Amino acid sequence: MPDLEQASVASGAPAGGEGRYFMRFTRAQRYMHAVLFTTFLGLAATGLPMRFSQSAWARRFASGVGGFGAIIFFHKLFAVVLTLAFLIHVKDIFQRALVNREKGIFWGSTSMVGNWRDVKDLFGHLRWMVGLGPKPKFERYAYWEKFDYWAVFWA
Repeated sequence: MPDLEQASVASGAPAGGEGRYFMRFTRAQRYMHAVLFTTFLGLAATGLPMRFSQSAWARRFASGVGGFGAIIFFHKLFAVVLTLAFLIHVKDIFQRALVNREKGIFWGSTSMVGNWRDVKDLFGHLRWMVGLGPKPKFERYAYWEKFDYWAVFWA
């Protein structure tokens, strides 16, 4: 079952290794995530040598990959691919919300949009970490997952 991931024992699955299965992300969403982190790492690997081009390490790195011209080419390539992935993702969100009328894209328990429940979960989680309360039960996406998701848009 390549499109499914096993629910953890902590979430109520039987301890014998056989548990419930659920689809968290589609295959296309996983591919887009791979493109996202690959292009991000590529932008970082090419952007840092350009930013610190006077440093000895940056000059050595540049000479190892064909010079600063090659670094600039790959940096622009990664930027274009990341921008296309972003536009495809935004198109997918609006298609799911407006064309497919999928519920919960912008609001609700399955949304990646933060809400007051996430603020409560954050403080409940902090209380649990210091032993002052029970472990909170999170919705499909926890507050830190939403924060990570939106961090891509902020950058």
